Amino acid sequence: MVADRYCELHAHSNFSFLDGASHPEDLVARAALLGMPTLAITDHAGLYAAVRLSRAARQTQTDMARGTGLRPVRAIIGMELAVPSGDEELRRARRGRRLNDPIRGERASRGWPGEHHAGPLPGHHLVLLARDAAGYTALSRLASRGHLAGGKQFPVFDRAGVETALDEARGHLVGLTGCRNGAVPRLLLSGERGEALAAAAAWARHFPAGDFCVELSHHLDPDDDWLVASLAEIADEAGLPTVVTNEVHYAEAGGHRLQDVLVCIRHGATLEEARELLLPNGEYRLKAGRELAALGAGLPDARSRRAWARGIAQAADIGESCRLDLDFERYRFPGFEVPEGETPFSYLYQLAHEGLRRRYRPITKQALTQLTHELEIIDRTHLAEFFLIVWDLMEFARKNEIIGQGRGSAGDSIVAYCLGITKVDPIEHKLLFERFINEARVLPDIDIDFDVNRREEVIQYLYRRYGADHAAMVCNVITYRARSAVREVAKALGVPAAAVDRLAKALDTRDASDVARDLALDGSFAWLFEELGISMATAAVPPRRDGRANQTDADAAPRPGGEADWSPPKRTPVLDQSVTSVRFEAQQTKRYGSTGLRPGLRPGLRPGLDPGWDPEPAPFDPAATLDLPEPRDTGSPGPGSDRPTVRRSDLPERDRHARPRNRWQWLLALCAEIDGFPRHLGIHVGGMLVTRTPLIDLVPIERATMPGRVVTQFDKEDIEALGLVKIDLLSLRTLGVVSDCLRRVARDTGTRIDLDALPRDDPAVFATIRAADTVGMFQIESRAQMQALPKSRPERFEDLVVQVAIIRPGPIQGNAVHPYLRRRAGQEPVTYLHPTLEPILADTLGVILYQEQVMQIAIEVCGYTALEADIFRKAMGSHRSHLEMEHEHARFVAGAMRTGMSEPDAEELFRRCGAFAEFGFARAHAAAFAKITYDTAWLKLNYPVHYYAGILNNQPMGFYSPAVIVNDAKRHGVRVLPVDVNASSWDHATEPIGERIGDPRRDFALRLGLRQVKGIGEAERDRVEAERAIGPYTGIRDFAARTGLGEQVVERLIAVGAFDWTDTPRRELLWQLRTTLVDADPRRPALGLTDDAVRAVGRSLPAMTLAERVATDYRELGVSSTAHAVELFREQLDARGVVRISEASRRRGRSRLRLAGLAVSIQHPMTAKHFVFIALEDETGMINVTVRPQVYQRYRSLLHRHPLLVIDGRLQVEGEVRNVVAREIHALDAAIPGQRPTPLQLDRQQRMFR
Repeated sequence: MVADRYCELHAHSNFSFLDGASHPEDLVARAALLGMPTLAITDHAGLYAAVRLSRAARQTQTDMARGTGLRPVRAIIGMELAVPSGDEELRRARRGRRLNDPIRGERASRGWPGEHHAGPLPGHHLVLLARDAAGYTALSRLASRGHLAGGKQFPVFDRAGVETALDEARGHLVGLTGCRNGAVPRLLLSGERGEALAAAAAWARHFPAGDFCVELSHHLDPDDDWLVASLAEIADEAGLPTVVTNEVHYAEAGGHRLQDVLVCIRHGATLEEARELLLPNGEYRLKAGRELAALGAGLPDARSRRAWARGIAQAADIGESCRLDLDFERYRFPGFEVPEGETPFSYLYQLAHEGLRRRYRPITKQALTQLTHELEIIDRTHLAEFFLIVWDLMEFARKNEIIGQGRGSAGDSIVAYCLGITKVDPIEHKLLFERFINEARVLPDIDIDFDVNRREEVIQYLYRRYGADHAAMVCNVITYRARSAVREVAKALGVPAAAVDRLAKALDTRDASDVARDLALDGSFAWLFEELGISMATAAVPPRRDGRANQTDADAAPRPGGEADWSPPKRTPVLDQSVTSVRFEAQQTKRYGSTGLRPGLRPGLRPGLDPGWDPEPAPFDPAATLDLPEPRDTGSPGPGSDRPTVRRSDLPERDRHARPRNRWQWLLALCAEIDGFPRHLGIHVGGMLVTRTPLIDLVPIERATMPGRVVTQFDKEDIEALGLVKIDLLSLRTLGVVSDCLRRVARDTGTRIDLDALPRDDPAVFATIRAADTVGMFQIESRAQMQALPKSRPERFEDLVVQVAIIRPGPIQGNAVHPYLRRRAGQEPVTYLHPTLEPILADTLGVILYQEQVMQIAIEVCGYTALEADIFRKAMGSHRSHLEMEHEHARFVAGAMRTGMSEPDAEELFRRCGAFAEFGFARAHAAAFAKITYDTAWLKLNYPVHYYAGILNNQPMGFYSPAVIVNDAKRHGVRVLPVDVNASSWDHATEPIGERIGDPRRDFALRLGLRQVKGIGEAERDRVEAERAIGPYTGIRDFAARTGLGEQVVERLIAVGAFDWTDTPRRELLWQLRTTLVDADPRRPALGLTDDAVRAVGRSLPAMTLAERVATDYRELGVSSTAHAVELFREQLDARGVVRISEASRRRGRSRLRLAGLAVSIQHPMTAKHFVFIALEDETGMINVTVRPQVYQRYRSLLHRHPLLVIDGRLQVEGEVRNVVAREIHALDAAIPGQRPTPLQLDRQQRMFR
């Protein structure tokens, strides 16, 4: 039957941003369930979903999919354009008007719902489908040129450019006239039949015969019968085939609700305001061919029925003829210029051996053998050019003194080490090249970290080297998470802005399906749960391993109709399938309300969000009798109709006082649905794509927000799926710190430090690390690391590698941390299942920790080759089919037994390797990070002032705010000097103090920079520094007159002590500023005082108290060089038995104590079973506070709002580790009755980690 071959050729996924309401994968799954052989996705102005569509379609073609009854689905890649129809529309498009903006005013609406859904002007829609690879290239070029001709999110597809592209791709593209916003339907709807016929003929000229079709759709709208008849007539007269589509916007019927909300978000409107912008009903779902064929069979005239039947067959034929395989591996590298007489491989061979002589003195047989082995594989996998490209980038960085180093699995390669790409010796650290590249894994992954402040220079070099046509940044798809979902969905539902803000700020989770749970746990939204009709205890569901609720089938379906048993969704739900429908001229229309249509509401119009919004159309019954009146007055031009105009004033007004009783239920349900939906494109943190052929022939690109940048429309997973290789040029703020520090050390001391030449065995460095004195040190400054370091007691570099790898969620979940720590402490013997494991696991004390170790076990113990071992590692980590795992299990155990291991031990080893798969970490990656860890520890120990300046200049970074960094500096004896208009540069700087003694730790002080002052930007900085270069400022009047800075900026500088060198009290300086500004500006009201009186008033003003100075520091700087916030309350705290943190370390274990401090970080690790950890700081130090789940729930709201805390708890002592278990938590100001402290703005000092 022809209908069974029907293919949907016009479908929008959620990559038609804020329009399509289903993931591409969901559309493919629905097509497979319906038995649809082919599906096209035609998103707006881009190919964003192309790779995901192809990947999902391939998954339906597997034996497993067939076994579940799914029909294999092939993918067609398409795109829908909006083409301005004249010069005026083109000018408006180039001015950046969104193509889907609504038109307001008298001519905004002709009275039928959905008419402005996709946006009326400036463009007529045109659907294009790729028939083959050349067609795909044409679409990629067309999308790219349209986006580059406009701005970000404002593509411009001018008619001439589109026609040229169609002519170039003649025979490789199929075109459709499009939806109601296409040129032909739009002209028909406006009564311009002749122009509609001409438009169809004009587009058809750019396609071979039969490749341009008139698109027919029927969504049970009042005028759909007439429009189908008119389009059929146009097709006959123009000699064009027809094709049937359903203009799909969601996979299943329930998707219309979310689609409504997405449209409202796009237009910044509420459901009440949107009306004509929304689709009129729930018929825009993916429908089977038989359902559509039955719909066409009931059309009122014979021409329409014939055209519809031909359109069903044409859709099937087009689906069969379009065949495309996305495989671009042969285009993945640009040509790399090598010296004359060399090939890429021969040049790589030469460079690698030169590097071998530099790195290994003397060259060892093992190193030479490994290099030869790797070069052979690189030659066979044709990756020589890739290594040369990366080497060239690193050479550019080295010559320009840009700090950078490779990490990740690239560290497994001796070739990368010899080329200077990585800095860790793979021989010394027992790394395996096959973890990086092998003949079954030929997509290398090299991540290179550069100084954050200079990475752009490397990127620009790459653009210059290979050309902008061959290089672009990979995109990052920005998706909805809890807070963004709540804010935007709630606005669409008409929730007041103040309530939305409160809801969003109360959320800890990123998962939008956990919104209800988080609000219940907050404890301050009882009113909301009263409206929901459920208890907060019910909503605060018990945790599973990741901290959220276990999902049951019963949980999955919320009932947003106000039933007593409604519960908030825990994941994207299948919404309630109940339906209220009415019949009007044989069309089924969704309506809004459990009590039926409101009196006076014309059927078919969308009123917005009514009480009980549950608009689900009943399934279409093809056997239903279609009692069609003839002729029909449909409100559109056609036979028997004078097209009556329905004015906006004719539409019924909604009762503005009515509020849906269940809008909170809908908010939670829709947030769960929108979770993970794409919102817009961003720039990947560092991924760059460089290709041999022009990039736009392979991957569509568009403008990024950053000026001069373009990004691909595919993200990193898509790029890898296409067989293309990206280079990750990442920025690491820690390398910015190191670079800043080294530069200052060289300037101040004349010493140029080569960190790569440092021995990595300095006992003083490891003593500092073992003491957990690690604030500001890369990878080991967190609370968890500080707790673990005194237990693990690293003594050599390899111990540091383990430390970097082990304090992570995976090893904690895999129970690898405590066995290792116990063995380090001598509390547990180091044992091995078999002697052959000792050389592999000795560094980790018998605990399997690294991915490379699993591969080495497979090779050394079980007889695998290196290639087979990598395949085994991936199989263990990706939960392959039961059959595959059984095969691996049998082979692994048999191989281990051949080595001499008993069967029980072999089984246990397999189990441990399987458990490892949950959390395995690449040893190469850990070693690369450990190298930076050691460098930062060495710099902080030997050049603390310079290092602290580097940290402050590269904020935000790490776990701690600038205030914590400054306090740590003070505790290490660093003198911190305040901002000074004559001494401070823009950056925080080192400043010589006193007579030099040759110790950089004592010869310099840390001067706070102007960048720390709130409200001072680059323009103000330039004025201050330009005038200061002429000569120092002599006073406040001189400064104000020369710089011309605004009053608020100068006030801030005075308030934070930037003029304290004048020896004039700050309030008197503020008074002087007033008189100066009055004298300089005659428009200001005169003070009415004599000069003597003015001076007398200034001298009579009281000096700022210590509390006022500290409060001002925190308010205007975010840091205080004066005192810690807790010091202001120390006298009162002492009187109430509050001990200093430094004293707590001397107390006995299990002692009850009371502490006060600033909660500088609050962590909610997903592995901690709802335990929360607070880093509490006072003027003497920092301590970890553990908050049990029940205690956290009691004080959750307080912790969100009060950074200064008083905590009652019990001291836990484990070796050298001190930890306080909280019993009660109070805001500090509430714990001091009668005290009215100076308000302190400390919210910037607290960092929340969820």
